[in-house]
Amino acid sequence: DFGDNVFFLRSYFNAEDTAEAVMNTQYVGSNTNTAAGIRAMHYEQFSIEYGDRTDVPNYAIIVTDGESTVNKEFTIHEAEAARNDSITIFSVGVTDSINVEELRQMSSPPQQKGVTYWEIEDFTFLGDIVETLVAVICGSPVSTSSPTTVQTSDPTPGKVSILYFIFCFFD
Repeated sequence: DFGDNVFFLRSYFNAEDTAEAVMNTQYVGSNTNTAAGIRAMHYEQFSIEYGDRTDVPNYAIIVTDGESTVNKEFTIHEAEAARNDSITIFSVGVTDSINVEELRQMSSPPQQKGVTYWEIEDFTFLGDIVETLVAVICGSPVSTSSPTTVQTSDPTPGKVSILYFIFCFFD
């Protein structure tokens, strides 16, 4: 099983175009293959071929509303492999259906709640952790980054109501 990349780091260069691409992505419900998603992030998204820059740190934010159901025995291994290649992983669990131990083990050290992983009730609480992520990723609590809000007319499962993009400028 493989994770599918809908677009790559080099595909869009501003929040509006990225938000539009995300909103136009078809939600495919059913099983959760987190291991394949992490593998695709690690070996495809963070590759020079697809837009990774070797002079900029790599950060990944995994957002899940459940737990791995396909190849779940590889989820933590794939996260460890990505971290071993200097990808810092933050994980966010949404709803009470998450596997907290899996969420914690996917995240980078210190694997501490509120530092590298979070549990939130629903997607409306994502904004509560954005400031923390901006401070850690951008290296400062003050950033030129701001959330891009995209409203959808259909607030059904699988539809994103609010997107946050963190843009940091590294010298």
